[in-house]
Amino acid sequence: PGRVTCTVGGPCAITVRAALYNASAGSYLAANGNCQWGVSARTPSAATNARCVDSLLNTSQGAGIDTTHVTSRTCGGPLYAGGGDGTYTAPTACHRVANSSAAGGVLSTTVEIFGARSAPYNYPYEFDIGRKLVLCFQARACATCCYSTPYCLTVEMLGRPPTLTAPIVPSNCTVAVFQSDKLASPGVFDPATLPSLSDYSTKCPPLYACWNLASAASDGPPSLPPPPGRPGQYSQAPSPEHFSFEGTDADLGETVTVEVLWAPQYDVSTLSQLDSNLTSITTSTAHQGGCFQQWTSDIYTTDPLCRVGTRDVTVTVGFAPAGSPSLSALYVENVPYLTPAPAPWGGSEDGYFFVHFTGDKTICVAVTDNQAIKWGRGLNNTYVRCQMVRFQGPPTFVRHWTRALDSPFNASDARGLGDGVPTLAAYVGREISWTMRARDPNPEDQLSMSVLEDPGVPRGLLASPPVCVVHGQVESRTAPDGTVWSGCAEAARNMSWTPSTGDS
Repeated sequence: PGRVTCTVGGPCAITVRAALYNASAGSYLAANGNCQWGVSARTPSAATNARCVDSLLNTSQGAGIDTTHVTSRTCGGPLYAGGGDGTYTAPTACHRVANSSAAGGVLSTTVEIFGARSAPYNYPYEFDIGRKLVLCFQARACATCCYSTPYCLTVEMLGRPPTLTAPIVPSNCTVAVFQSDKLASPGVFDPATLPSLSDYSTKCPPLYACWNLASAASDGPPSLPPPPGRPGQYSQAPSPEHFSFEGTDADLGETVTVEVLWAPQYDVSTLSQLDSNLTSITTSTAHQGGCFQQWTSDIYTTDPLCRVGTRDVTVTVGFAPAGSPSLSALYVENVPYLTPAPAPWGGSEDGYFFVHFTGDKTICVAVTDNQAIKWGRGLNNTYVRCQMVRFQGPPTFVRHWTRALDSPFNASDARGLGDGVPTLAAYVGREISWTMRARDPNPEDQLSMSVLEDPGVPRGLLASPPVCVVHGQVESRTAPDGTVWSGCAEAARNMSWTPSTGDS
């Protein structure tokens, strides 16, 4: 009537209970036409006088559950070797009856699956994966009473599903675990079996793809002026970000395959929407050195190195070669300069060219074991985890399209970003003023500005405190509701200096 599953790698016990209806003339059942199970698993809080069972039922009268069918099962022979190494062992007892009792008219028997085998194999082991056992029980109310009809259970041994062991996530991160019969077709995942975006976007931490320079600047110490033709920060080549997804299976002898669900039919890894020049995936699962599968007559041969596999994904946080914002990890934004008169220098005004990142992307990775092939029974297990990929980067100084002294640059590149470091001409006795304005690509970040001690500032230079540019509630590429407060992702400092004769 039922199916019970045991997972290999640890003890597995099942408990069977039986009870005798009390249908005597004075019973609750006879008086009311119904009753409750009382101390049984169904209604443990039922009043004693409302129970269905006969409280006089006890083992001293010969009442009990017959486990002959269970204890007669053997676990020997070449296919089910007790040692798990493929060698022949003589048939031995298989399961162990741990205890039998009668309390409150309810008979109870607990059976430890494979508990009679020699240690350390006295519980479901890897070589048991896929086995299905039928165990039958009968109960009687007294030594001379007839046995009940058989109560049979199918006990199936399940392997442990693989998991992603890197990157590490909290235990409440939403994942999907299923067997190969849930695939839409061989090798094709049914989107309905995959984790829900609304769940994993809030419960699983994002993966951060950060913009970094491909090589450090070699301009010398800050006290030396940089070369005048150096490209602007985000116009330089970025360093790719590498993500390594490691899958592991706890079952000895099995192999894992790691797959990034990248194909268009899945529509779950939106990271694939970026230009193909910005992303790449290693061609196959890489296992630890020395991993191999021994396809011999001995199916119990194990190779622990095969239980771990990795697949790498590389993301370059840069512009698509074609220049399309929809294919780029970052893009340049500019609100046209519409006001004839400049707004206050610390205010939020138009006419600046600045960098934004694209919105969060998703990536889904599946880890599948090979237990059906390894053991010749059961089904393969698959574990799928999805995470958001969030783009991050440092702030940069922004260029105004008309005001040369608002974050001065030598020129601008093809995207409108500031290019090159200018030399400002200052005359003795005449004040010169300019603004340093910077903006962070992530609108929720808080920006600060400071002056480097090396080389410091000219004598008499006046630098205003940093002024935050409040953009208020703006479009967010990361927040679930689509907006985020931007209070200081942009800031400016006003610089003024009047050279004296000694400064020339």
